[in-house]
Amino acid sequence: MELNLEKDLQKKLNDFFKGKDAVIVDPTTSTRSTIKKILNSLGFPLSSIHIVGDFYQAAEIVREKMAAIIFSAGDLGKKNAQDLLDLHVDLIPNRENCVFMVVSKQNSEASAASYIDTEVDSYICQPFTTVTLQNAIIEAFTKKVNQTRYQREVCKIKSHIHKNDFEEALVGIDNSMQLSDDLVWTYYLKGLVYEKQGNLEAAREEYQVALSYSERHFQTLTGLMRTYQGLRQYGDAYSAANALLSRFPLAINQIPDLIRICLANRKFEDLEKLSLVLNQVPDLSENIRKYISAGLAMCGKHLLISNQSKDIALRSLKRALESSDDNVHVVVTVGRTYLECNYFNEALHVANSYEDKLGDSEEFKIFELELFYQTSETKGQVLTLGNELLQKNIKRPRVYEIIIQASIELKRRNEAIEQLVHDASSEHPNLKSFFQSFLN
Repeated sequence: MELNLEKDLQKKLNDFFKGKDAVIVDPTTSTRSTIKKILNSLGFPLSSIHIVGDFYQAAEIVREKMAAIIFSAGDLGKKNAQDLLDLHVDLIPNRENCVFMVVSKQNSEASAASYIDTEVDSYICQPFTTVTLQNAIIEAFTKKVNQTRYQREVCKIKSHIHKNDFEEALVGIDNSMQLSDDLVWTYYLKGLVYEKQGNLEAAREEYQVALSYSERHFQTLTGLMRTYQGLRQYGDAYSAANALLSRFPLAINQIPDLIRICLANRKFEDLEKLSLVLNQVPDLSENIRKYISAGLAMCGKHLLISNQSKDIALRSLKRALESSDDNVHVVVTVGRTYLECNYFNEALHVANSYEDKLGDSEEFKIFELELFYQTSETKGQVLTLGNELLQKNIKRPRVYEIIIQASIELKRRNEAIEQLVHDASSEHPNLKSFFQSFLN
């Protein structure tokens, strides 16, 4: 493989490669081999290219060699490219002489967008040809060797911020003012310093100045969204989120923030739109799936209880269960929503479907008791089930409440009800007046 690069570019690449090691970590042999050939054709010495098959081997070499150049598959088993990038940035915070490229099987916009606000220099989606891979690699290296003084200063500032050396970062920020007319990065990084120091008002002001240089600066829009959240200005946070999503694809790592903003603004219909990423990216992390399923459960709950958008509500509840990964909180939230809105068949289906998996959970057992109380015509059986929970030391207020209510409906002796109220009040003294009200 021969490349006819311009002499000036080739010289810059040769200088950039001197003394550096490269790590290629990818489970696919053909991908590793192709990247190695391209690197060598650019002038990188074969003896300094290290090929490994998993994260742990890569991490060992990166630490040992302080390798400046890394090509990583997106999925590295239990780890991923972001984990390797985090390690790399911790080892080498100043990125002006480093290159990190991700080669991913995920070709969704959401997957690619997750790396925008990181130190990834290029994100390459499979399938690709040798030519497209080669062009992407050349482009990444060309940008790196042709950095302006301003861009190099930005790298230094970001390095100081990563190390929490905020005084040095602010010195660098002042210096950068003289190096460019486009100061979007300068004001963004100044805002980031203030944000990390907890001065959110000052951070917001700097982010807004940064946007005056460019309304399409991803990092600034993201920072502004975070800052408004921190200031509990949720309406402004929602506006910032809309501005971000109108200019950039949805990034997976932003989903938790976006869900919180939607919930705070009661924009429940938007939650369903966010959940579409479940179809676009099948291997979402457990944490992201948890946020989405919980958000869908809250969306469905609000819309169904308030009798709004019934179709969206039921669809959201169904998708919450499908994406719950058997999370008991999500499952019980959905089940209780059905119960509260008199969708008894759906609530029974939830109970029956998850009994084997969640039957030992206290929260699920209490949901079953609630369901049994509302659907059973035999209140005596409700008492039996409730007392079984008490004997298992499941003495939540809701358990006592249901047992007391069932006892009243069965017209049990006053002494028995008084004893239940006494036991409940002793167990939960802060709710004594609530339980005493059942005796009136």
